[in-house]
Amino acid sequence: APADLDATVAIHLARLRDKLARNQEVVALHLRALEEIDDTLARAALAAESDGTYTARSSARS
Repeated sequence: APADLDATVAIHLARLRDKLARNQEVVALHLRALEEIDDTLARAALAAESDGTYTARSSARS
């Protein structure tokens, strides 16, 4: 019975290891996506600042 228990634990640990590895891949993918979004938003903000969107004149209209 202890050998069966050890085998069962080993199977569960292997499954857990596989799930954790997959989860790590998904989290890394999400992080890369967030970095791309951040980069896009930063470039958009710089472009908006450089075209006069946020000048005193336009903020006086709001």
